Amino acid sequence: IFETVKQIRSQRCQAVQTEAQYVFIAFACVVFLRRKSAAFKPLCDAFFAEYRKYRNAN
Repeated sequence: IFETVKQIRSQRCQAVQTEAQYVFIAFACVVFLRRKSAAFKPLCDAFFAEYRKYRNAN
């Protein structure tokens, strides 16, 4: 994700400026993986639990 964001920022200098935007990108990637394969469910569920904590704290 980091390298992809870095590449996006090289083309659009003001893209992905905040931590919340970066976390949202990670969230979207995890949702994509979860929908692609049930094998990712345990990892995705762990991420979603942490994401909820992050979202509630901010």
